[in-house]
This record gives sequence, C-alpha cells and structure tokens, in this order.
Amino acid sequence: MRSGRSRAALVLRLENPDVLRLSLGPTVMAQLVATIARELSRDLNTRDPVRIAGHGIAGHGEFRVMLARMSPRELLRCADIIRDLGQAGVTVSGQRLLPALTGVVIRDLTGDTAEDALFDFGSHVLARSGPGAGGPVAILGYEPALVAPHLPQAPLFSPDWLDLRFHPRLCADTGIIRGAEVEPILRHPELGQIEPQSFVHRLSPDELAELTRAMVRMAVDSLRGWDGAGAGIESLTLRLGDDQIDHPDLADIILWELDRQDMAPARICITFPRGADQIAANGHARHNTERLAAAGCPLELDEFGLGSARVDDLRRYRVRSVRISPAFTDQCDHQPEQQRMILAILALAEHFGLHTVALDVRTAAERSFLTQIGVDHLHGDAISLPLGQREMTRFLAETQRPAPVSLPMRHAG
Repeated sequence: MRSGRSRAALVLRLENPDVLRLSLGPTVMAQLVATIARELSRDLNTRDPVRIAGHGIAGHGEFRVMLARMSPRELLRCADIIRDLGQAGVTVSGQRLLPALTGVVIRDLTGDTAEDALFDFGSHVLARSGPGAGGPVAILGYEPALVAPHLPQAPLFSPDWLDLRFHPRLCADTGIIRGAEVEPILRHPELGQIEPQSFVHRLSPDELAELTRAMVRMAVDSLRGWDGAGAGIESLTLRLGDDQIDHPDLADIILWELDRQDMAPARICITFPRGADQIAANGHARHNTERLAAAGCPLELDEFGLGSARVDDLRRYRVRSVRISPAFTDQCDHQPEQQRMILAILALAEHFGLHTVALDVRTAAERSFLTQIGVDHLHGDAISLPLGQREMTRFLAETQRPAPVSLPMRHAG
C-alpha cells in the first residue's frame, strides 16, 4: 500500500441470499437488505449511497459503496465495522437476524480508476474467494499489475458442473403436480455451489449457449424418466435470464435440442423475465420469442401486474400463462390490498384466456386462499422446497400415488 490517504470501494457480500430468501420470504428479505444498507451507511459515515447490486430490492445480496479518503489505519476499521454488524445483528420485523457478511476493500492506488472498475474488481475477488473465505474483509490495492492475479483463472462455467433444481408446480383444480420450474445451479470444483443469479450474467455468449443447451437436454432427460414412471408431468418451465433471451441463437438451440430428442415443444415452457414491451424493443429477443411460440413452446409472462404488457404483445407472443409476483402472494391470506390486486389479475387473465401461476407460495394459509379464489397453478415452499432430480422423482412417487380406496368389510353369516 502507498502511504497517505486514498479513496476506496467496499464490496460486501451477504452469504447464502437464496437460503435466506426461502426461509424469510421476499418481504422480510427485502427489509433485511435495506436495513443492512442503512446501517452500513451510518456506521461507515459515507456520503455516497450504498448500492444494492442486482435486480429488485433484495438484489443478489451484494452491497457496493465508495468510501471517503481514508488512511490505511482507517480502512482497517472497516473490518471491525463489518464484523460488529454480523455479530450484533440487525432487527427486522421484530426479530434479531445475524447476517453472514464477507467483503473486500479495493484501494484506488492509481488515483484515477473508475468506480465501476473498482466495484467489478471487488466482485471478481469475492467470486474467486468462495463463500465465507478470508474473514470479514480483505483489503487490496488496485493497479493493473495487481489485478490479474486476483481475477478467476479457471473458467466459471462448464456443462459438467451443471445441475438442475425443480420447483414442483401444483394444479389447484386437481391437487396434483402437473409440472415444475427448472432452475440451474453450478457445482463448481473450486467455488462450491453457485446460484444462477451469481453466474448467468457473467457468462460469455458461447457459455450462455452451452448453458441453455445443457438445461434443455437435462430437462428432457428428466421428462423421459418421469414419463416412463407414469408421473403425469405435462411440462417443465425454463426461466431464462435477459442475456439468454437476447442470445441470437436461443430459439435454434432450444428447438434443435427438442427435435434431436424427439420431444414435443409443448413439453417445454419458456418464461421471459421482463415486460413484453422490452422484448419488443430488442430484435433478438423478439425473434426468439416469436419463433418459440410458433414452434409450439408455451410462453409465460413473468410478474404480471407489475410490468407494462400490452394486449397486442400478449397476442403477438402467444402468451399462454402469466405469473403472479411474490409481491402480491406474500401474506395474501390476510392482506386486503394484495387480495384485490390478485383478483384484478385473475379477472384480466380470464378475459384474455390466460392461465395463472402464483409464485413463492410459502404458507398453507396462502395456498388455501389462492386455491379458493381461482389461481390455476402454485409453487413455493407450501408445495415443496426446491428438489434435485432424484428428490423430485421420489416426491412424485409419493404425492402422485392415488389414495387407497376404503371398502366396507363383508361379514360372513
């Protein structure tokens, strides 16, 4: 480190945000992230706002903030602040939570490095270090000669590391599992298990193509196995990220793999994660969705009621079903405003002949309410936690088995 005072960037990671989101629910998770950001800003006494990386208030569990010009001794205090925050915990919705935090402070040794470059370098260091490695905070300098050793040397993605998790989808009318949503995860040999929101946006176009191809291949293999067992799974839903939807060869990749394995396109549903108007504004995304719909792949619109989908867009992309955001389903059994919003979404979906899917249904009360008011399909913890392929097979064998018929005993005489 050079002597004197220099500006620095702090990148802080909340470990296991997906596990927290599943256990706390989206509302409390959002409150936790906002509380951590607020207390960081106060304790670090920084004028710059604390940025939350990723989409939505909960983001990906990564916080970014530029620090005032500090001496090396003052920068070392950051480690104590982060450690104290994790040990003392934060109060959210009346409960004390102890967040596990890992961070890196990047000192701008050149004096003219862009903030985004500092933040991105910090993210690379954290990704390379793996969960919880290196203590609460590491302090590094940023110079061209120092950057390369800390960037990932091994590839982040290989199809051999890919695994799928399945979120069973319950048919509200029959009470039977008719489908599941597919989520990719990586079992990296160095970094351990990596959630999709932590790696998909970092992949190159070629790696994205490999990811999509592998997802479809593994999904079709699972479908074939469940068909042979008579599990009654009608389709699997692939929730693709923005970068995948924008890939120029997405439709060719999916349709070629389905044709190669002689699987009907209707068995693979595609969810695009943004408003239909944004799809229309992107040439590759528009081409992909139109081709997939024309081939027979059902399309599902995410977060219906929050976006700005137009009637013409719903028809153009032949949308078959819409997803009701967790912003509406969370605690919907006793929140009148959310109930009114869900009823309005159901009425609109019925008008256009669309099926509805309620996301992140966490409690039996939410499940009961959504089933009674006419939602078509549900998934979330109230149905099942995410399952691996073998766990999903066992789950289907247990839940799809018909109930035994009770007959009256006949007595001789």
